[in-house]
This record gives sequence, C-alpha cells and structure tokens, in this order.
Amino acid sequence: MIEKILDLIEEKNALESEKILEDILKNRYEDYSFSDIIKVSYELSFLFLQQGVLDKALQWGLYAQSHAEQYNDMSLYCSIVAQNGRIYLNKNNYEKAENMFTMQLQYAEITNDILSVEKFYINSSHIHSARGAFDKAIESLVKGMEIKKKTKSEELYVAECVNLGIAYEKTANYSEALHYYEVALRICEKNNDQNLIAKIYGNLGNLYKFNKNFTKALEYQQRSLHCFEELQQTFSIGIAKNNIGNLYRILGEYSLSLQMHKEAYVLYKEGGRAIGEADSLQGIGSTYLATEQYQEALEHFQKALSIYEKIGNLAHIVNSKGCLSDCYSEKKSPFYNITYGIQLRKEALELSQKTGNNFLESKQHGKLSNLYELHNNWELANVHLKEYYRLQQLVFDEDMKTRLHTFALERQIAEKEQQRVLAEKEAEIAQLHYEK
Repeated sequence: MIEKILDLIEEKNALESEKILEDILKNRYEDYSFSDIIKVSYELSFLFLQQGVLDKALQWGLYAQSHAEQYNDMSLYCSIVAQNGRIYLNKNNYEKAENMFTMQLQYAEITNDILSVEKFYINSSHIHSARGAFDKAIESLVKGMEIKKKTKSEELYVAECVNLGIAYEKTANYSEALHYYEVALRICEKNNDQNLIAKIYGNLGNLYKFNKNFTKALEYQQRSLHCFEELQQTFSIGIAKNNIGNLYRILGEYSLSLQMHKEAYVLYKEGGRAIGEADSLQGIGSTYLATEQYQEALEHFQKALSIYEKIGNLAHIVNSKGCLSDCYSEKKSPFYNITYGIQLRKEALELSQKTGNNFLESKQHGKLSNLYELHNNWELANVHLKEYYRLQQLVFDEDMKTRLHTFALERQIAEKEQQRVLAEKEAEIAQLHYEK
C-alpha cells in the first residue's frame, strides 16, 4: 500500500493518496515501518504544497516532523522542518517560518550538513524578501554562494541566481537581475527543469515590463502561464495571471486585465492564500482606477490593505497605501482629498523606512514631492525631491558594492572549478600511465 500511495503521489493524486494513508494510520499502522510512514507523510505534504492546499500541506508536514523527531533521523528531520518552513512562508506566517528555518540550520550544523546550511541561507532570503528587506536577502544569498564553493550544488546555485535576480529587480538594479536570470535560465534549459524555467520566464517578463517593452513582457508572462498550467501549480498560475493582468492594464486592454485578476483571485481564494487574494484585489483596484471607476477602485484597495495589514507584510502595505493615496489625489475622483492623499503617502513613507529598502523609500519621497507640488507647497516638495535623489544615489552605491563583491565571489568559484577539472584530468592521465 505504501508503494501505491507513492505511485499516486507521482501521479499528483493527493486526495486519493491521503485517503489510503489515513486508512493505514487508523487500521493498519502496525503493518508498516516507522520510516515508511514518515516518508509518505512528507511526500504527501510536498504534493499539497505544490498544489497550493496549504492547510493539508501543513497538517501532513507537522505529522512527519513529529514522527521524524522520534525516529532520530536528523537528516530527514532537517528536510522536513525546512519544508514546513516554506509552508509557513506561503501562509505568510513569517515568525513560524523563521523558527523552522533556524531549526534547519541548527540540525544542519550538528550533522555538518553543509548542503542544508546553504539551503538555510536561500530560505532566509525568502523571509527577508517577503518582509521587503531585499538588501538583507542579497546578503543572505551571497553567503549561500560562498558555501557553494564547498557543496558544488548546481541546483542550489540556480536557486541563488533566481533569488538574486528577484532581489536586484525589487531594488531596481535591472542589469544585475537580468544577468542572474540568464545564468539560471541557461542551466535550467540544459537540465530541462520546467518549473524553474516557468518562474524565470515570469521574472524576465517583469524585467521587460520595467524596461517599457510591454509586448515582450506579455510574451514571457504568457510562456510562464502556459508552463505552470501544464505543471498544475495553482499559486504560480495565479501569479502569472496577475502579472498578465497588470500588462493588459498598461496596454489599455482593461476587460482582459480585469478577467486575469479576477481569475487569479478565485484561485487564491479557493487555495486559501491570503497574500495572493490581496495582490489580485490590488490589481482589480488598479484597473478600476485606470478606467476612472473610483468607487470600485477604492473598495478593492481597502480590501487589499486590510489583508496586507493582517499578514504584516510591510512592503505590500506601503504599496497598498500608495494606491489609496493615488485614489484620493486624483482630481476627477469624487473622493478627491489632496490632504488625505498626502497623509496616506506619508504613512507609506514611514512604513517604507522600517523596511530598510532605500528604493521603496525613495519612491515615496518622489510621490510626496509631486503631491506637495500639486498642493503648491514648494518648500516641502523640494525637501522630498532632495531625499528622493539622495536615496537613489544610495541605491546605486549599494548595488555597485554588492556587484563587485558578487563578481569576486563568482571568479573564486570559477577558479576552484577549473582547479577541480584540472585535478581530475591529471588523475586520469596518472591512471593511464599506471595501467600501462
């Protein structure tokens, strides 16, 4: 029966797998080994995670964790707590995710499992990114890349490149983001890793969007959506649909934009992923705002903000308050109130300062400068404009420092790899001489 469950998991039939496992645990527990029960629970948890059924994923993940702890298999336990950390991360419970990843690191260090240590830094970068602390995410990933010199794991190197690309993208360093996405894409295409190829297509789509090449951006997002639909990854399908919705709005295809965002909202609502619901609501609100449907825009922005505040994601709260500010600052809006618009943007600025993200903070200063100018307060407009330029320069300086450090690290890794290849060739030659 264990083999049947694993076959069903391979076929991505989570519900039937769960039904058989529950029957085993209820009626035939003694017939199976402890390690088999743990393995199946762990694999089932992973399948539910892939399918976006987070409560089920956590249920089986915690079951596997409690039994693995008793089984005293530290390596397996380390893998399970890391996966549970990712589930909590997807549920936006950053504190519990961080606790799980810290446990992962502790067990990895006890067992001298350097591969799991490298994974810890990648997982930590996800938490920093979720909290909007992209500079800290970059620092964590660079530490992971330093460990890569020992692990030589191509799979983890790809993950580091993808996440560095995302962090650089969020801090507006698009050339560095493009570099890391392209490195990761070359490796994934070589290995035919469709899951990561789909993610990178989406990331490249975002980059083309930022560079105003919207047609190319739409092409890559549609590629991403197609891949995720074939892989049946619910949450990732939602991300792609929201990205496409944003692009349709920019291209003036408002009905298609609303369709994409609403479809994404349904997926997230059914899957119970709050942050996806909020992202979809924000997209719907932005499309209503673009079409001057201010009542609908305001309602969707307020719903999105309420969810973001429950989650506690500062970067998203900043952007959501910014959208509300735009709604109140638009002269055509029946809710036009420039004073309240400024107040909301000031709240967004205060929160952005807590994230430590200079790029996000600079954006708020730029918006405030424009608002004070509309309010004919030239003195404050100038104050915020100066802060905008100061922070933009800091962003540029920080990116240059990180770029130089990363370049030096990559050169060291390349040199080590060359030394390894040379040593292997020398060993082969020596072996040939010995055989002669």
